[in-house]
Amino acid sequence: MFRVICIAAWLLVTGSAGAAAPPAWTTTLSAEHPLAGRIWSSDASAFVPVATLVQALSAADLAYLGEKHDNPDHHRLQAWLLDQLAAAGKRPGIVFEMIGEDRQGIVDAQLAENPD
Repeated sequence: MFRVICIAAWLLVTGSAGAAAPPAWTTTLSAEHPLAGRIWSSDASAFVPVATLVQALSAADLAYLGEKHDNPDHHRLQAWLLDQLAAAGKRPGIVFEMIGEDRQGIVDAQLAENPD
């Protein structure tokens, strides 16, 4: 049975013991929104700390991470989550659906420099 965790776009959260803190949020857009910096768990029907998210992603067979495509903070948070999964022994596969063919050389160069 696959456990699927879908995350539309989560915002900066405070780190907790046992998990490195996510990267700093750099934009001020909607930073004052009451949901900014919170992670909602549909399983718990409650807001959860970042360590709970990392633990759930580490236990999942499949996870979809989404973002607003032009938000660099979302991209940094996704990279941080992938680092957390790798540190937990996962080997996440990554799909980039918005990279144009003209950028393929950059992707190939990164993969050649960082094969692991």
